[in-house]
Amino acid sequence: MPKSSFAEVVAHWEALLAGAAANRDDLPAFEHCRAQLEAALKEAREIQARRLNQEWEARQMTRDLQARLRLGRDLAARLESGVRLLYGRRSPKLGEFG
Repeated sequence: MPKSSFAEVVAHWEALLAGAAANRDDLPAFEHCRAQLEAALKEAREIQARRLNQEWEARQMTRDLQARLRLGRDLAARLESGVRLLYGRRSPKLGEFG
C-alpha cells in the first residue's frame, strides 16, 4: 500500500467532508463521525503548521550556530596570534592557553 502524503490525506478528508455536508440529511447516523473527522482535520493542520514552523526554526538555529562558530574560530585565531606575538612562539607561557 503506497504511503499517502499529508496533502493527499487532507484533500481526501476535505472531499469526504464536503460530500457529507452536502448530504447531511441522508447521513444523520454518521454526524458524529463527520464532526470528529472535521475536528481531526483541524488538529492535523495545526500540528502540521507547528511542525513546519519548528523545522524552519531548526534550520535557522543551525544557520545561527554555524555563523557563531565561524565568528568564534576567527576570534580564537586572532587571540592565538596575539598571544604568540606577545609571548613569543617558544614561550612556556603558551601552555596556559591550551
